[in-house]
Amino acid sequence: MLFTSFTRIVVVLSFLRQAMGTRQAPPNQVMLALALFLTIMIMFPVFNGVYQEAIIPYNQNEINYQEAIQISWQQFKGFMISEIVAHKNEDNIYMLSSSINIEIDNIEETPFQILVPAFAISELEIAFKMSILLYLPFIIVDMVVASILLSMGMIMIPPILISLPFKIMIFVMVNGWDILIGGLVRSFVGG
Repeated sequence: MLFTSFTRIVVVLSFLRQAMGTRQAPPNQVMLALALFLTIMIMFPVFNGVYQEAIIPYNQNEINYQEAIQISWQQFKGFMISEIVAHKNEDNIYMLSSSINIEIDNIEETPFQILVPAFAISELEIAFKMSILLYLPFIIVDMVVASILLSMGMIMIPPILISLPFKIMIFVMVNGWDILIGGLVRSFVGG
């Protein structure tokens, strides 16, 4: 899963649920299923490249398993490096390589043991940046509702109880699912 777009998608979706304050709606199964199918959609060119260039030749005995693994790795490596470069997170590669005393001149030559954690860190950074932007409108709604309740002297009513329907209504009115999923999909440059 760390080789794919799954990490960014599932983190952003979980932050959305926290920002809205809905606790278990949508349920974990729905969020994970959505993240999984979005991952399949986004990663389809990479998966298809692995199938066409590694699995089919291997099944037809044209290449051995070492070559099939190498070709598969190159497909995923291309995707990971293109995402790291597109989001300007090359510093993760250099930070990890310097911590284990490996010098990297060209990120295209990044070894497996550095590229995978660097990609995972990059995906987490991107997901957290997206989540900050996602949180802001919901925080504003919470603050407005809390201010109104306080000014009315209704300090015994939890603000989340009143703000939750407003947050859901605003999210639905602005077509939030389309905006969020569209933005998530467009945030990937491909491999």
